[in-house]
Amino acid sequence: MRSQLLWVLFMFIVITVGDCKVDNGEACHPNDLQGLTSFKAGIRSDPSNRLKNWTGINCCNWEGISCDNATRRVAELYLPGFYTWNDASFQTSIDGLLSPSITLLTSLEVLDLGGLSISPDRFLHLSVQASQSSESSLCLATNSMVHYQKAWALEELDLSYNSLSGKIPPSITKLGSISVIDFDTNNLEGEIPFPSSSGQMSSLRFLILDSNRLTGGIPSTFGYLTSLETVSLANNRLQGPIPSSLAGLQSVRDISQWQQLVWSYTPIDSISQNMIQGPLPHEMASLQNLKTLDLSFNLLNLSSIPKWFVGLPSLSQIYLAGCGILGDIPDYLKTTGSLIELDLSANHLTGTIPAWIGSPTQLYLLNLSVNSLISEIPATITNRTLGVLDLHSNKLTGTINQIGIGGYLGIKYLNLSHNLLTGRLPPSVGKLEFMQSLDLSYNKLGSDLPVSLANISFLERLKLQKNRFTGEIPGE
Repeated sequence: MRSQLLWVLFMFIVITVGDCKVDNGEACHPNDLQGLTSFKAGIRSDPSNRLKNWTGINCCNWEGISCDNATRRVAELYLPGFYTWNDASFQTSIDGLLSPSITLLTSLEVLDLGGLSISPDRFLHLSVQASQSSESSLCLATNSMVHYQKAWALEELDLSYNSLSGKIPPSITKLGSISVIDFDTNNLEGEIPFPSSSGQMSSLRFLILDSNRLTGGIPSTFGYLTSLETVSLANNRLQGPIPSSLAGLQSVRDISQWQQLVWSYTPIDSISQNMIQGPLPHEMASLQNLKTLDLSFNLLNLSSIPKWFVGLPSLSQIYLAGCGILGDIPDYLKTTGSLIELDLSANHLTGTIPAWIGSPTQLYLLNLSVNSLISEIPATITNRTLGVLDLHSNKLTGTINQIGIGGYLGIKYLNLSHNLLTGRLPPSVGKLEFMQSLDLSYNKLGSDLPVSLANISFLERLKLQKNRFTGEIPGE
């Protein structure tokens, strides 16, 4: 009996030690311990209970804390909103005040408080020093903060999708090592304050300021950002001309007004949906690495597409929707054989759709909608790489057979609505097995619907209203 009790006691000790971190009594640096203790004191609610075991003096053993092995200084404070426990994933949030004492963590390399909901009466004052690591970053995405004031020597600063208001502080130019700035989807206002002089923010590669309330113009000093590869300023209230100094951004790959594109580490430059005025500076012809140009929905009044576009060897995505372009689609565009996406929608284009429009062998997206094009759809638009074709709201005539619809084997989105198309829907429509959206509404199409329509297994959206179709709805 006694041996059994000893065995039970032994197993209890093994299990207890195995499930818990052993605090060997080695203290943290006093500043780190004070900073983290003050941080915990400001937290009102922690449903995840991750801060419950923040006890003792060895903060390197606390959950979400990592220390440098050599210096024993806190290097990471990692409390993301999405976390894993016992192989199960949870979404949580921590509510409270962000203590200014967190600035005592002077060796901090990574600060991820993605699950922190900060009270709006607290400002964020951070003075974070970069260490030898190249991974220094600050991530406060998904928070509910109101003001960002200063942070030093960071390499990545992500404050996207918050409720930040006020102006971007000029002191942000002191982030000499910054590589990524993402303030996407906030309420920031005022002018873009950086850079103010040459040499500032020389490492900045990705700048995302879209979906705010920024005013003023694009600073001519942008030319100082010599490492810039991606800039997105879409959905703001910017106005004025595009400065010729952008020609100095030889590393830039994409300028998207500079239409709303999803942020990724694929270079995208966007300034769409502002009040940027033309003309485009001819100096932009020197941007030999430019891949994406998006100037959609600005006050450019281009009248025509600049001919120097075709001299940009890497340019593959052109978005000039709503830019006031007049007249015919210029023939010199056919020389841009690297085109993957072309959006000339919502302009004042007239004349015909040229036969060469299907010649770019890599063309995936073609959007000529909301113009005044008067012609039949050329049969040459049968490029098998085409995934999106939008020609709605023009004055196109003829039959759908004109486009050789059976050639679009991989097309996913086809919109020919609000035109003057006649004839029947050909049986070859059934070959479009990957089609997800087909809109032929508001035309003069007629006759029975082909039985093959039921073969489009991926179809999610079908619009055929306001035509002259007869007969039965095809089924299996």
